[in-house]
Amino acid sequence: MTAHHHILRDLHFSHERLEFLIHIANLHGSLGAKLTGGGRGGYMVALTANPRQQKIIARVIENEGFKTLRVVIGTSST
Repeated sequence: MTAHHHILRDLHFSHERLEFLIHIANLHGSLGAKLTGGGRGGYMVALTANPRQQKIIARVIENEGFKTLRVVIGTSST
């Protein structure tokens, strides 16, 4: 996921704010992060291994003044 983001960045689809957010996500343990959509906007997605990690990354991003949307995909088998 992050490798794909690097390709999009090299094609100039990213910008400074997205790079900052992706850096934050990766620095705080995301499994991968990348811009989403057509680029040049303000959207990125980061995958986390668990809700705790999601909460940490979201809080850091929110503390920087950005909005987050926390989503869980799938269901627990327990």
